[in-house]
Amino acid sequence: LTRTDFVTNCIHAGTRHDQRPDARIDWEHAITALDSRQLCCTPSEAGILRIAASLGDPGILVHLARILGSLDHTNIALVTTAITRANG
Repeated sequence: LTRTDFVTNCIHAGTRHDQRPDARIDWEHAITALDSRQLCCTPSEAGILRIAASLGDPGILVHLARILGSLDHTNIALVTTAITRANG
């Protein structure tokens, strides 16, 4: 999520009406870019992006069995840690 192509095309930053900084991720655009190979990433990174997008936008669905099978050891550990923390 820190790659230049993702940050440049999928994150929109600005200032709110009360002058506080604001940023949002266009998850739909991110998945469209991923599916059309406009974002360069490993299968594991693509899986993490798909999971994040599904959490950020309820309209984006993922097939977890497929996604989890594509994650490398580092990312599967991060996902399981996040799930464990989220569930107390």
